[in-house]
Amino acid sequence: MATVSSRPARPRISNASPIEIDGGRTDGPDALARESASAMGRFFEGFGFRRHLGRTWMTLYLSDEPMTQSHLQTELGLSAGMVSTLLKELVSWGAVRTRTLPASRQTWYESETDLLAYVSRILDRRDLPHVQELDRVVHRVITELEADDSRAARRLRRKLEPIRQLARLYESMASLIIRLASGPAGSIRRGIQLVRGLRVEA
Repeated sequence: MATVSSRPARPRISNASPIEIDGGRTDGPDALARESASAMGRFFEGFGFRRHLGRTWMTLYLSDEPMTQSHLQTELGLSAGMVSTLLKELVSWGAVRTRTLPASRQTWYESETDLLAYVSRILDRRDLPHVQELDRVVHRVITELEADDSRAARRLRRKLEPIRQLARLYESMASLIIRLASGPAGSIRRGIQLVRGLRVEA
């Protein structure tokens, strides 16, 4: 089994020379890794997750070795309580897994490297149920309105139909991603080719 360093593991990207980001010089790969972690934090935040969840996951993903909670505290500049909460949530989503090493009494953490599997779990457990519920309710309302030929009923049906179609489109795309994640490796490539091959008629 590989030996894990007792020092905080720092993400390593390449041996590139220092470059400038936002007008200031960086110390190379470490700074680029932190820049990427910050970007992932904003990405997570845009989808309704806490920003530090994205930073924590990305830091683990870019690290060459598993990391302990104390390593992450140092790397992220967060409190022990905050890091503990973030790790528990990431573990519950299947985005991070724990490891116990024979030479250490600490719990070590590493990221899920199958990114599509991680995204599909979020879609399946968090997003898809809400979209399906919206579709069910809007479909039921439209069906009930079909018996009413009043102007108000027709107007409401006309307004709700695009909502139903959008919910079904989202549900179809999410279901496709979930199926691709559970299929063989080639399924992802075929799925990308399928989507790129779509032609939307004007």
